[in-house]
Amino acid sequence: MAEFDILLDGVSKFYGAVTAVDNIHLPIERGAYCCLLGPSGCGKTSTLRMIAGHEPISAGKILIRQQDVTHRPPARRNTAMMFQGYALFPHMTLIDNVAFGLKMRGVGKGDHRKQAEAIFDAFILACWGDPGIEAAREITCKPVIGIAEASLYVANSLGAKFGVVSTLKRTQHMVEKTIEKVGLSSHCALALCTDLPVAATAEDRDLTLNVLESGARTVIAAGAEVIVLGCAGMSGLDELLAARLGVPVIDSVAAAVVWAEALVQLGKSTSKANTYRPPEIKPITGYPAYMQPENLSHRPEITWRF
Repeated sequence: MAEFDILLDGVSKFYGAVTAVDNIHLPIERGAYCCLLGPSGCGKTSTLRMIAGHEPISAGKILIRQQDVTHRPPARRNTAMMFQGYALFPHMTLIDNVAFGLKMRGVGKGDHRKQAEAIFDAFILACWGDPGIEAAREITCKPVIGIAEASLYVANSLGAKFGVVSTLKRTQHMVEKTIEKVGLSSHCALALCTDLPVAATAEDRDLTLNVLESGARTVIAAGAEVIVLGCAGMSGLDELLAARLGVPVIDSVAAAVVWAEALVQLGKSTSKANTYRPPEIKPITGYPAYMQPENLSHRPEITWRF
């Protein structure tokens, strides 16, 4: 008998007279990926919420790893659910968000951070301009890839001249300095910043596509043979734009992901020989001994009075 990670056995969900999920039987084998596809309102989210324990079922039962969890609360199901409204803690770093679940399971602070970082093979800075990339490479041995750096190198491999189309005009200097930093200014026909707000790249894809097409044609007229999309929010529009323009268009996020995957497959890590060594512990002038970096883990309790 096959082992299942999840088994839905005759599961139904009713909202009054409305049937949201109707007698579903779904075995998901151990280690398998399962995608629920269907139009809006067909019961996908209700099914996921029932599996995670956020929605009580109306009929049937749910088994996880051969254990009946039908009436268990979410905290006792050993599941996680990423909601459509993403529920990351904005005051935490990426690592801290990932480590939060381990912390709630009682894993020690040092251990849960190590385990959280061990989940990742590489890190991608998904902001064109690659802010903080040097500092990021100091604090991890794993590859850190910036989407600007990756997309520019890919574009340079596909044509003698490339061009960049980005967002607001106030980013013009940043875009030009980024191209200069990676050593490819002489290969850039034109870097063009538009009047397109970053938020619009997610809110109005048709507008974004039209603005990009207009800007890209200007860049091509300046001699570009390849177009780089200079904002993470433009991801996913490369193929549509390439079909309109007849030249390669680089999705910066996709380029960074593939580059990161290549470095992982090659077994490479960030060099710690010199430039990207971890920051050295330095004394903080004018502060008492217990506030010095080497003593922070042993600082005394402080009582605040107001």
